[in-house]
Amino acid sequence: RQPADQVLFFVDGVHGFGVEDTTFPQLGCDVLVAGCHKWLFGPRGTGVMFFSPLALSRLSPTIPSFLAPDAYSAWIGNYDPGPTTAARMTPGGFKAFEQVWSLNEAFGFHQMLGKPHVANRTHELATLLKTGLSALPNVRVRTPLSPQMSAGIVSFDVAGHSARDTVSRLRSWRIIGSAAPYAEQHARLTPSIRNTPEDIAFAIKAVAAMG
Repeated sequence: RQPADQVLFFVDGVHGFGVEDTTFPQLGCDVLVAGCHKWLFGPRGTGVMFFSPLALSRLSPTIPSFLAPDAYSAWIGNYDPGPTTAARMTPGGFKAFEQVWSLNEAFGFHQMLGKPHVANRTHELATLLKTGLSALPNVRVRTPLSPQMSAGIVSFDVAGHSARDTVSRLRSWRIIGSAAPYAEQHARLTPSIRNTPEDIAFAIKAVAAMG
């Protein structure tokens, strides 16, 4: 395409980051945005952004960052600080350093386990859950069964129960689920590397008990 007809491809990868064994270049997108409090098990309020060189050349931050040299001074002095960098795209203000420091531990934990092992384990447990729920006559699984089409979240409906009612009943079994925060809600369970096959079997038993 001609430059005027080109677009930047942004990906919200919050439910794949920390699960999938892939890299930013392999995705083929211009920008990847993800939170770190879900599958990476980092603290809430933290996230990451990855930019391709093309994206950085075409983006300009709207809020000056304290982390990039001259960015704040350029804003005050109303002059061009130069090419956009990742540091300039970091939101303005000071950081909660305890949050940032704890991310090192989260990334280190995943690197210690190995990305392939994390991905395989997460998909193994998610597939086990999807297969078990699909066998129940009162359940309709909404998440694709293929690991190539989904990550760790498993969305489903239980006949005769709303998503919130399903989540409430699971909580009585000491199982934590959630109702998708969308106009059409579905119950969600999210098996991860913290879980075991026995946990999955217990969750399936709890759903089956809803009748």
